[in-house]
Amino acid sequence: MSENQGYERLEFLFKRSGTLPPLPSTVMRLIRVIDTGEASAIDLERVVTCDPALTADLLRAASIMGTVEAPITTVRGAIMRLGQRTVRSVGTSLLINDMVKKYRSVPGFDPVSLARHSLFVGFMARYLFARRHTIEPFETRWSADEVFAAGVMHDLSVGVMAIVSPAAVTRVSTFARRAHKSFVEGFELIFENPLNRLGALACNTWGLPEIFETTQRYLDTPWEHETELTALYCMSYANYLADANGFALESWDFEPSVFPEIKLEVGLQDEEIANAVEAVGKLTRTALETSYAAA
Repeated sequence: MSENQGYERLEFLFKRSGTLPPLPSTVMRLIRVIDTGEASAIDLERVVTCDPALTADLLRAASIMGTVEAPITTVRGAIMRLGQRTVRSVGTSLLINDMVKKYRSVPGFDPVSLARHSLFVGFMARYLFARRHTIEPFETRWSADEVFAAGVMHDLSVGVMAIVSPAAVTRVSTFARRAHKSFVEGFELIFENPLNRLGALACNTWGLPEIFETTQRYLDTPWEHETELTALYCMSYANYLADANGFALESWDFEPSVFPEIKLEVGLQDEEIANAVEAVGKLTRTALETSYAAA
């Protein structure tokens, strides 16, 4: 079987709802209710409180993202803090990552490393996006919290592949480790196609909000999406900073790289990087400890 045929099989697996792990019915109901455009905070509260996992995720998310000292202890308070679009995005992203963490490890895949890397990228992307918008406002349809959610889900392809084709994950990891490449680079060298396109297929199959499919499809080539160019640059640079500062998905050494236009557009000065990494790293460790303590 050629590598192209191998990739076509992966595409087939990511397109079929029968092979993908099912999303909790509450999440799909929540998305449908919000997408009607007529839901109130009370309506969303009724949906969320039917699912203890979703309730806990939203309360944690609202507390982590909050800027006030008083903790958020009610679902309605979380909804009011985050807003409906962000409730939809954050709830979906956190539940998918919780789902992935519950599957057993396979050779070459560590769910804890994936969760740590994903959270760091989400927090850093949110910071870079908000900072960039404050310094020089730009047009975007996304909020900072939606960028956080999309950043958390940016490596969805790896987690889902560990479920639908664990042998492919082991093969890519073994090659990438020996070649001192990232998992994404190793995948593309073997299968001659981009990894994140598979994540975009999964998002489409699940019927998730557009921001997730867009992030999956354009994260590695943000200049191809003119509408959300700056937001995608921020997420891509956040991914680079994770890899370069001890929060990589991979357990082996490789040389992280970033395109110069991405670094230029984000505009983070060298002296700012250490402070940002320290702050985001602390947030990541706290969120990860809270998440696993609640599991």
